[in-house]
Amino acid sequence: MKEFLVHGHVAAYHMKAPNLAVAAVAIMLVGHGKYGVTQIGEPKESLPILRHKNQADAWAMNRFGMTMHQVESRVARDFAPALVETLLSLKLGMPGDGDLKVRPRTDIEPLSRRAAEQVQMQLVSRIQELELRKSKNEMIH
Repeated sequence: MKEFLVHGHVAAYHMKAPNLAVAAVAIMLVGHGKYGVTQIGEPKESLPILRHKNQADAWAMNRFGMTMHQVESRVARDFAPALVETLLSLKLGMPGDGDLKVRPRTDIEPLSRRAAEQVQMQLVSRIQELELRKSKNEMIH
């Protein structure tokens, strides 16, 4: 997992993700473009703050060759467990700070937990849907 700094928030935050696409989708779910991320270390990959959908689409098209919605769909399909893990990894402070004793009041962590729960529910629903299709196909054949 790679570490990413979250920017655009008053306090310092960081998260872990397997790649920039997962980090970008996670932070877009949490902040709807209010936050960006920059990978710690090399290569320095980043998602800038993108306040408008057309900015997100232009960035995603330039970086991945697809719209932001297509990136979100691909990540949800191919990296759903990693997306949940990334959302739950969002922490206050810089990597290596340990457990901070004084925590400012913030909205970002509850948002990341809520987004992780929603992704998990969608994943369970998708698995159930696939199992239902499989059992219907088995009944037909």
